[in-house]
Amino acid sequence: MSEADAPAADELTEGSASSTQEFPCLMRAEYGRKFKISTLIHPDDTDKFLERYAGVVKRCADVLFQTTAEGAE
Repeated sequence: MSEADAPAADELTEGSASSTQEFPCLMRAEYGRKFKISTLIHPDDTDKFLERYAGVVKRCADVLFQTTAEGAE
């Protein structure tokens, strides 16, 4: 795209101040190089997603700490 084809700065922000449109959030995760997942999170479901995500992270952290403690013995 050349500079002549690019929209002007005022065209990009036009109407954005009064916009109430909400956009989904893209969440990506990977485990090594082999496993990758992604999901779209709707703005209304953000709190529910974060609660469940925190639960998964806590469970995985507990397992990680248990295995490192067993290895230290």
